[in-house]
Amino acid sequence: MLLNVQLFDFPQHRLKNFPDATFWRTSLPPECGVGLGSRRTFWQVTLLLSQLRDPTRSLRHGPHCVHDRPMIVPIKQDDELLREIHHVPGEDSRLHVWWLGQSGFLLKHEGSCLLLDPYLSDSLSLKYAQTDKPHVRMTERCLKPDVLTHISVVTASHLHTDHFDAATLIPLSKVNSGLKLVLPHPIISEARQRLGESEIELLGLDAGEQIEVDGWQIAGVTAAHNVIERDAAGHCHCIGFVIRRGKYIIYHSGDTLWHEGLVDSLPRACDLMLLPINGNVPQRRVAGNLNGSESAALAKSCAAKLVVPCHYDLFEFNTVTPDEFKTACNRLGQAYEVMLCGGLLIID
Repeated sequence: MLLNVQLFDFPQHRLKNFPDATFWRTSLPPECGVGLGSRRTFWQVTLLLSQLRDPTRSLRHGPHCVHDRPMIVPIKQDDELLREIHHVPGEDSRLHVWWLGQSGFLLKHEGSCLLLDPYLSDSLSLKYAQTDKPHVRMTERCLKPDVLTHISVVTASHLHTDHFDAATLIPLSKVNSGLKLVLPHPIISEARQRLGESEIELLGLDAGEQIEVDGWQIAGVTAAHNVIERDAAGHCHCIGFVIRRGKYIIYHSGDTLWHEGLVDSLPRACDLMLLPINGNVPQRRVAGNLNGSESAALAKSCAAKLVVPCHYDLFEFNTVTPDEFKTACNRLGQAYEVMLCGGLLIID
């Protein structure tokens, strides 16, 4: 079916960069939802067609396309990253940590893997593509969820899609039989609806509670995103995780602001703290997080052995550079490591 689609705000000088531009302008399939005489920006059309051609690919779209500003390429990606993950022998007692982008981390210890708040799809870019708050991707995806095997436990600190992403979790469950998802009690009902007929086992956790799953001890910590929200039973909607395995203690904050009682709820001398640095900016119209200075100060207050920043370099509208974080850590004498997406950190 040929559709006469009027493209406005089209960068005519870039036609030479798009060999199939004629197809895009005249031959949109009906699945795009574009009717006769519809007005769509060039970027909206390319997004729709890209998703039709390959629903799993990483997309960059909006007024600043890849041809304006190249996407950040993970230091390791796809097969190369998978080989590195699977190459770590089961008897290796060191803690291996990979940053998968945003707040997603993969921990591996003695052959067992824990996946923290993974976002490995483009569901948010697609959802907000035609809105006044486009989620324009900055960094290419490092892995497809349907190739990441040998995962037994995954977390979701709260319901926001960059932490609880059905488009990541459902494919992940298909290649990881018996997958268990640790998440706050109040979001379990919504989680079941989003996951549909997936066979993921949902394990509720609250601040102050602790469970052990496949050798990973996971305790809940109250998170304020932006406020501390509780259900009628007093269970937190948003939590962070204190994780223990072997000799290691790791704190993954999820999304949180600094709040009364946060420092007192955390162990001293964590081996590793994984903290957001994108800050709290009301103009973004999304709930905020610790900024770089606050994350450095939180790590220092808890005498953390090492802190790694996260929750930046994924979406253009909600990011910062790690410069403030690094400056604050240097000023406080706090040990830190700035990872690259797809990068590996090994803690002895």
